[in-house]
Amino acid sequence: MQVDMVHDTQQAFRIILDVMARPGKIGQLGTGTGSTALLALTLLDREVSYHMLPGFNEQLQQTIALYTLAQLADPSSTDFLFISATTPPHHIQEALIEAKNGTLTDPHQSATIIFQTPHITEGTTWRLTGPGIQTSTELTFKFSPELHHIRQAKNQEYPLGIDMIIIDTTGQIAAIPRTTLMEEVI
Repeated sequence: MQVDMVHDTQQAFRIILDVMARPGKIGQLGTGTGSTALLALTLLDREVSYHMLPGFNEQLQQTIALYTLAQLADPSSTDFLFISATTPPHHIQEALIEAKNGTLTDPHQSATIIFQTPHITEGTTWRLTGPGIQTSTELTFKFSPELHHIRQAKNQEYPLGIDMIIIDTTGQIAAIPRTTLMEEVI
């Protein structure tokens, strides 16, 4: 993967900000499987910690460690929690339950969940409402009702909560901030 650490990460940062400000909007962050690496190189630095659940290859983990100098941490204390499309469901549930959701005095001390999925447009459809959304919008991705309930519990006392960034293997990216309400479309 060839990345221009200045140009590519600045462009990626603008895309990430855009999808965070407009929950449910799908942006394009690079192409192919290198998009998760580009996301990590954009968000991580020596001031933050991260944890990668099982399913990511060793080369990605080495690239992140080499170029970002971010510190590895446990799921319960990490700033960025990476979940692979191939992570077993019980690992995902445990990690989300453990993920930090900030404190009332420091709500920004919460985890951002980087949720990799095969394709953003496949899976369960969710109706999103909240800040940055005119009335409502829909986003489809592989996210189970069990994970949704864990997210709801983490985000029930604003400003506490976890933010989610969803990225797929084609480089499509979307975000669901803690202020966004999700309801399964049946």
